[in-house]
Amino acid sequence: MPWLISFIISWIVFFILIDFRNIKKTIFAGIFVMLLQFSADYYAMKYGLYRVDNTIVEIWNSSVFFVLGPVFTMGILFVQYLPRRDKWLRLANIFIWSSMFLLFEIFIINANALMYIKWSRFNSFSIDIAAIMMLSWLGENFLKPSPES
Repeated sequence: MPWLISFIISWIVFFILIDFRNIKKTIFAGIFVMLLQFSADYYAMKYGLYRVDNTIVEIWNSSVFFVLGPVFTMGILFVQYLPRRDKWLRLANIFIWSSMFLLFEIFIINANALMYIKWSRFNSFSIDIAAIMMLSWLGENFLKPSPES
């Protein structure tokens, strides 16, 4: 159920904040982070680092509701709301989003939908920072909506 709840909340936030004029460009951010998530989860579970439970609908050991909810929608919103010029604001943005995903993960752990085996919050936070840095670079260099739109 936590995966379904996160899916619904993500899509509500998405529809409140999305700029549909830029969706053709920024949808690739959602696809990119889905691929990153699949890759990270596949190998982490293959090596027994953590386990995803109560998926309801599973795709490659992940919950479809997680992949198509928080991962996809927040990837698009992240790129649409990238800070434009201030490098310190961009750095803060990376840490804020990474912290939000870590808080989400703590919620999922407490809901017994994710179990650490040989993993830690520090590992997750590190992976989140790396993934969001990659998404930030991709967004700034290729996907960022133009200022006029």
